[in-house]
Amino acid sequence: MKRTAMALVWFGLVLLPGKGEGRLPDSGQTTCYDHAGAIISCPPPETPMAQDGSYTIHPMKFTDHGDGTVTDQVTGLMWQKEDDGDKYNWFEVTGTADPIHNPAA
Repeated sequence: MKRTAMALVWFGLVLLPGKGEGRLPDSGQTTCYDHAGAIISCPPPETPMAQDGSYTIHPMKFTDHGDGTVTDQVTGLMWQKEDDGDKYNWFEVTGTADPIHNPAA
């Protein structure tokens, strides 16, 4: 039951209405390799030897808002371009009270 719930949460991130439901972002991998690790020409998609670099399904596309944020046009998620330089633990980020990990909360 927990595995199903976690999968639903993950897919909830990419199943945004109006943003191409069910689209996972492309990995951005464009290079293919042989069995020894040497770079080769990527085999055609849908062939038995095709690799991730053979496919461009949902290429990365971002909109820069000019305010320090960008929106991923594939998933609809908005991201901060840079962090503030401070370090936070999980409990501080989520605002969860925990007497061991963030006693000053």
